[in-house]
Amino acid sequence: MVKHKQTEPPLSDDILEVTIDELRRTLDWLNTAYDTVKNKTLTFMGGGLALLVFLYTGGDIFFPNEIYGQIFYAIGLALVIGALVMLFFSLLPRVWEFSIDSKDLDDMNFVDKNHYLQYVKGNYMTAYRCNLKTYQKNHRVLNLSFFPLIIGAIILVVLKIFGT
Repeated sequence: MVKHKQTEPPLSDDILEVTIDELRRTLDWLNTAYDTVKNKTLTFMGGGLALLVFLYTGGDIFFPNEIYGQIFYAIGLALVIGALVMLFFSLLPRVWEFSIDSKDLDDMNFVDKNHYLQYVKGNYMTAYRCNLKTYQKNHRVLNLSFFPLIIGAIILVVLKIFGT
C-alpha cells in the first residue's frame, strides 16, 4: 500500500501573525545580544591594550634573565597578543540579515494576506538563522579569548612586578 503525503493546510492568518510577532521579539533579542557581545569584545580589547601600555610604558621590556622566566614571558606575551588578535578579527564586518529589504518592499506582488504573512515569516526565519550563526561565532571567539587574555595578563604582571 502506497501512502500519499498529505499536504498540510496553510496556517491561519492569526497563527502567522503571532508567529511573526514572536520571531520579531526573538530577532530583537538577538540584535541586543550581538551588540552586547561586540561591546564586551571592545572592552576586552581595551583592557588588553591598557595592559600592554601599563607593562611597556617607559620602554622597559622586563625580559627575565632566567630560562624559566623567559619561557613564561614568551607564553604570557603570546597569550595576550593571540587573544587580542582573535578579538580584533571578531570585530571585522560579518553578514547580518534584515527581515525585509527595501527591494522587497518595492515588489509587493502577493495574492492575499496569508501569502504575504507566509513571506514575512520566511524572511524572519532566514534572518534569524543567518544572524544566529554570526552571533554564535562572535560569542565563541569572545569566550575563547577570555582565559588566554587573563592568564597572559597575570603572567606578565607577575613578571613585571616581581621579576628582576
